[in-house]
Amino acid sequence: MSRRTPVKPKFRNVPGPDTQKQDNTRRGVAMLIMLVLAGYALYNVYVGSQSVLATNAFLLNAQTTQGTITRIEQISGRGGGNYPVVSFQDNTGKTQTFTHHVGCGRSCPAINSSTLVYYETAKPDIAIIDGFLNTWYSSIELFCISFIALLGAGVAFIYTLPRRTDLPSK
Repeated sequence: MSRRTPVKPKFRNVPGPDTQKQDNTRRGVAMLIMLVLAGYALYNVYVGSQSVLATNAFLLNAQTTQGTITRIEQISGRGGGNYPVVSFQDNTGKTQTFTHHVGCGRSCPAINSSTLVYYETAKPDIAIIDGFLNTWYSSIELFCISFIALLGAGVAFIYTLPRRTDLPSK
């Protein structure tokens, strides 16, 4: 008795209804992820732009003075780190002290060193230290989150594209 070798069919396998249903489900889930990430990114762009406008308005109306780093406060826990505590005299001559909102990590400024401080005249307790990251950190953070969310939406969009049928099968 002779053995026959199997012959490959010369036609493509036609996807069945189960395969088509799985593809549609996969595309639907990817489309949902894409829409959620795109919405989140647009929300962060809006909040980031509002942060830029608020920071810009603050800097335009702020008073400047020399402040002194009095100590480095170490905060433990989730938002922990090293934060400089700054003292300065406002326009009325009263000494104001604040803990800066941006941590300094390992490269903290020296204690008793002087720094430029921006503060609101009406509310001198609202103050920041001069420096690019000190001033624009929150805006940069929101725009970076937006970029990552848009990147994720783009990857999800790629999964929503239909499969190519004009390519040779394996």
